[in-house]
Amino acid sequence: MEGRQKIKKMLQEGKIDSDQASILLHALNESEKRRIQMFQDVINKKTERVRKSWGFLGMGCLVIFIFFTLLVYVGAANNPGRDMLRAWRHFEEAGTHLQDGQYKEAVPLLQKGAKKSPRYSLGYSLLAVTYDELAKGSQAADYGQKALKAREKARELAKKEKGGKNMTGTGLLFLMTFFVLVGAILGAFLLGLYNILVRREERVNSSWAQVAVLYQKKIDLLSALIDTAHQYADHEKETLQEVITARNKGKEVVDALTGIASSGKQKMAAVLQSQQGLDLGLGQINALAEKYPDIKANANYLTIQQEMTRVEDQIQSSRRRYNNTVNRYNTGLRVFPFNLMAGYFQFQPKGYYEQGK
Repeated sequence: MEGRQKIKKMLQEGKIDSDQASILLHALNESEKRRIQMFQDVINKKTERVRKSWGFLGMGCLVIFIFFTLLVYVGAANNPGRDMLRAWRHFEEAGTHLQDGQYKEAVPLLQKGAKKSPRYSLGYSLLAVTYDELAKGSQAADYGQKALKAREKARELAKKEKGGKNMTGTGLLFLMTFFVLVGAILGAFLLGLYNILVRREERVNSSWAQVAVLYQKKIDLLSALIDTAHQYADHEKETLQEVITARNKGKEVVDALTGIASSGKQKMAAVLQSQQGLDLGLGQINALAEKYPDIKANANYLTIQQEMTRVEDQIQSSRRRYNNTVNRYNTGLRVFPFNLMAGYFQFQPKGYYEQGK
């Protein structure tokens, strides 16, 4: 908007005519289109990275949820207090009968209690004692056999309890809690590293988009200078053709890289080569202006030259800013532990925008 107002003001003050204003507006419009396209490329890249980051976070949350669910399930299933509470009511009722000497009435309650706590020996031990008492006052031989079986079962369970062959509920609960906490901390740490790399890469892309916009504007201004030179030195076809070729080459490079910073030195070398070609073409136009004073005296030529100088200064400033962001990003890719995340998610080093000679 500022550029259009400036051109309008110059037209109103009579510094440029309508044709010159049209040329400048065309260059401004082309630069604006390029700027929108390049920043859209940056936004798309950022959106893709954010989506990947959320997917990574969602996967981590799913793993933590599964571990937490297993923790609760296993902890509840292996909790000795839970089993004993379910069996204690039966043992308490059986104890009342045992105090009164009602051993037969106590047996069903003790059997229920033993079934409620199948991993512990208490119920079977009480059953063995009760069967022994029943065997003393009865001629039935099966009470002695039942007492023997109950005692063997009690010994078997007691051996497992003392031998520690099975992990207790408390131990398993602690172990799973430990793994869940370690997994959550590790996942949060890795996600933090990933987001830092993403932000650094987006800063590089945004910085390059600024450079590319100015580079496109330089190409458009050179096109305007070519049009102006044609008016006074149309017979210098060979020279003008060389400048046009350099301009077209520069446009191809900008179109190829768009708003995403190059990941290789080769492409950035192409940028440098095209920049040198543009500077050489600009020098040839200036040489024509010295050779044909009418070109140099043209108001359109002077206006474009002033704008070209301003754009060159902006390019140098943006180039330095871009190289600083690339340096920080590339350095981070080699530093532990960022290098682990960079390798896994395929973050590639970016090329520097070298100074043309």
